[in-house]
Amino acid sequence: MRPIEVRLVGRFRFSGRIQGTHEHLLYRGVHTQTEESLFMKGEEYKSRPNDQFLTILQEGKILQIMQGGTGIAHMHWCGQEEDYNFIVLE
Repeated sequence: MRPIEVRLVGRFRFSGRIQGTHEHLLYRGVHTQTEESLFMKGEEYKSRPNDQFLTILQEGKILQIMQGGTGIAHMHWCGQEEDYNFIVLE
């Protein structure tokens, strides 16, 4: 029996969990079309007060503005999937 493949928005496959923090879930991932290795960071969107820290969606907006800059990771996707916010980076 093959293990179940968990995907994010149909394009990114989870390949393993990385040590996470109290606020964030950290995963290794793979782009399903290119097989490129990726980093995926998630948070439960109901778990954080709005003004405590930057949320993943706010991080995504900042990264989108900074794309192409020296030392800035390429952002593949940022958004909500079920009860979680995720950002997918190179």
